[in-house]
Amino acid sequence: MRSLLLHPGAPLAIGTLAILGLLSLLLHGSAAPGALTTAHARVPRLTGLDGCEQCHTENGMTPGCLHCHREIRAQLDGDSGYHSFLEGTRGSECVDCHSEHHGPDFAMVNELSWGSQVEASFRHPHVEFSLEGAHEILSCSDCHRLSERTALPGFDEFPRGRTLLGADQECTTCHPDEHSDGLTGPCLECHDQHDFKEPRFDHSPHLSLAGGHDGVFCDGCHNLPSAGSAPQPLPFPFEETRGTTCKDCHGTPHRARWGADCTGCHAPAHEHWLSGRDSITPEVHAQTGFTLSEPHTGVTCDGCHPSELPFAERHPDPDAPGYLRRPETCEGCHEDIHEGQFEGKHDHCTDCHSTNRFHPIAYGHEEHRKVFDLSGAHSAIACSSCHELDRSSSVRTFVGTTSLCKDCHEDPHAGQFREALSTDDCSQCHSTNADRFLVEDFDHGARTGFDLLGAHGRAACSSCHRETTVGVGGFEVTARRFSGTPHACADCHIDVHRGQFADYESCDVCHTSHDRFDKITFDHTTQTAFPRTSAHAAAPCSSCHKPEMHADGVEVVRYEPIPHQCGDCHDIEPKSGRK
Repeated sequence: MRSLLLHPGAPLAIGTLAILGLLSLLLHGSAAPGALTTAHARVPRLTGLDGCEQCHTENGMTPGCLHCHREIRAQLDGDSGYHSFLEGTRGSECVDCHSEHHGPDFAMVNELSWGSQVEASFRHPHVEFSLEGAHEILSCSDCHRLSERTALPGFDEFPRGRTLLGADQECTTCHPDEHSDGLTGPCLECHDQHDFKEPRFDHSPHLSLAGGHDGVFCDGCHNLPSAGSAPQPLPFPFEETRGTTCKDCHGTPHRARWGADCTGCHAPAHEHWLSGRDSITPEVHAQTGFTLSEPHTGVTCDGCHPSELPFAERHPDPDAPGYLRRPETCEGCHEDIHEGQFEGKHDHCTDCHSTNRFHPIAYGHEEHRKVFDLSGAHSAIACSSCHELDRSSSVRTFVGTTSLCKDCHEDPHAGQFREALSTDDCSQCHSTNADRFLVEDFDHGARTGFDLLGAHGRAACSSCHRETTVGVGGFEVTARRFSGTPHACADCHIDVHRGQFADYESCDVCHTSHDRFDKITFDHTTQTAFPRTSAHAAAPCSSCHKPEMHADGVEVVRYEPIPHQCGDCHDIEPKSGRK
């Protein structure tokens, strides 16, 4: 051993071994608390003999970190970025969030870095672009491309294989511009992070998306590729639309040529085009050829144009054959309540009815006279008195209404004239144009064979024609007797002679005057068996015809039999000497 130490080359060998030991100690036995992370271990100057001083500077570690991480230093100097945000909330030292010497597998960005948050719930509090909606479920790597070596803008000499800094907040950084190559402005002016298909673009300067346009997708007006079509080149041309006026997208359903633009009636805010009917004034409706005069002014649109019908039925074509929805053709909208009674006679409702009102009708007495003269009492009665409702159809009968009296009036004569009147028409005695039903100008002598002379002409009809019981159809009814009225004097007058002249045919054998009953015409010579001659001719009737008291207490002048012998009236003494 001593010989080895005394050998001339011993000092050199010992020095070499010492140097190697020192190097081994420096390399493997450093005073550092642990190995560097993989990212720092790749940097040569951090692993050299002066590597510690690169981070552990005289002014602390933060200046050392920022010496290399110049992009972060630029953010802190410009008061931007997440680190600048943290500087006022969690401190300014890098080691507060990032620790080292934990070995190559340790991540510098870890739970300690996120503080009270974790990576999965980080919401970008330092920038306006917070993670919401569809972005809320994304992982960091979906936007921060950690698998690529990326250099931040302005720091091309520092490419990073793992960094969360410097991601551009523009949507087009991750999403292709499908629109007009930036002509529509920033994406967030129209879209948000919740639903890309429901943009919030202010379309009102171009067309208000209200009412019926609300909910229409973009390709309803813009020429966008349809679903399932071949891939289209980008950007999509949003500036290319079907048109800028209503007629460019909507065909006009109207038959009339309106003078105003569509928006004169159909406001963009209307939920449905039917709302435009509220703008149809009587003046506007007159352009269709149908003036809304009374009573149509109070009818709702649905009254003539029911909303539930298809358009072709709701608004039929006026040029089509058989079109009847015109002011003068009521039957185009209204049912014929007369059920065809006037076909061929009055084919248009306006022949009788006014377009302004259904009543009163224009069919007056002059027109009615051609069928039945409404004179006298008939002129004052209501139409419904003769034109009744048919119970089977509930239709009022006009055509074919009878004009016979018996069909409307009861027979007050209980059928006494049924056989005498071949037509069973009362007008043979009663005039239809009379103001009263009572018979006037009746020729009693010609019609009955009994002339109303003298006192008979002044007597009331009821004096002879009295109410009596008449048999009709097996029933007895009370009626004034006309037919079969007796003509004999005794039928009406009391026989003051108590049957003395029963053998005479008529009273007028003696009573020839119809004005006075006591004025008689009697020829005593020819009409009796006792001629009035000599003194008898001057004698008053009462000399021979004296009153006699009957058993009932009534005095009756006796006319026959009268004794004709002289002695029956005169005292006759016998002459003397005669026997």
